[in-house]
Amino acid sequence: MKLPAWIAAPLELAALLVLRERGPFVDGRRDGTWTRHFPRGALFTECEWRAGLRHGRERRWYLDGTPRWHGEWRDGQKSGEWIHMTREERVDPELTGIYENGEKIAPVRGFNDWKH
Repeated sequence: MKLPAWIAAPLELAALLVLRERGPFVDGRRDGTWTRHFPRGALFTECEWRAGLRHGRERRWYLDGTPRWHGEWRDGQKSGEWIHMTREERVDPELTGIYENGEKIAPVRGFNDWKH
């Protein structure tokens, strides 16, 4: 069941504050895959880290399991293609794009279905 955005959005924000991220440390820094799960076990966030910086793939979902975004990090900055979805499962053109050094430099063209 999809919750209305006015209910789901505050719950997702609270999840960022309350739900504990789990993952490995190497030499006292995050290194590897870090995840955060909703109370019933569904994945909320998944992000790759290297030497304390986000580096690799990140994915996030809405409370109902709908994909929210996915993209790549390079040395702590957004890099490459980032796809952001609305609650209605449409591509968000404002945030979706090609990123370099953390800045959006171009829109994404020819996008198909990334949920697979």
